[in-house]
This record gives sequence, structure tokens and C-alpha cells, in this order.
Amino acid sequence: MLGILGAAVVFAIGWYTDRRGEETALLGFDGPGPAHPELDELPKLTRAQRGAVRDEFRATWRTPALATLDRPTMSPVRRAGLLTLRAYLVLACVLIVVKVVQTGIG
Repeated sequence: MLGILGAAVVFAIGWYTDRRGEETALLGFDGPGPAHPELDELPKLTRAQRGAVRDEFRATWRTPALATLDRPTMSPVRRAGLLTLRAYLVLACVLIVVKVVQTGIG
């Protein structure tokens, strides 16, 4: 129960921080990059126009070279998520070892 509550809190915090950049996320722009004139016109765009711009951007976007990417920052939400995942994996491994030993003994 505590794990479910913790996961819900981590999810809620992550969702809240992602919603702060909703205007740029609607267009598919996730971070700093070259200047896009579409961002300047965001309040003037209709829903259909935003969808068309987003679809066009996604169709032409290419993955940047791995060497040019910065290391991701470790936010408290990401750190809590990784710690939760590690704890789950350790617990799963321990339980598998216990089950193998129980099967071998009995």
C-alpha cells in the first residue's frame, strides 16, 4: 500500500511539473533549440492549426547526435523514481532466490 501511495505521489509531482510547459508541449517542442516562429504565434493559433504544426514538426524531427546531448539533470522526482525502481528490483531478486531455495529444499 505504501508503494502504491509513493508511486502516486511521484506520478502527481511529475505530472504537475510537466504541465508547466504545456504550451510548448502542445507543439512537440520539449526543450531549448533553434528559434521556431510557431512559438511566437501560439496564442493566435486555433486548435486545428496547432495540430497541423505539431504534426509537421513531428514528421520532420530527427534525433540529434548522441555526442551533442547533455546529461539529464537529476530532479528529485527522477531520483525518487529510480530509487523506487531499484528497491523493487532488489526485492524481486530476493524473492526469486527465496523461492528457488524453497523449491530446492522441499
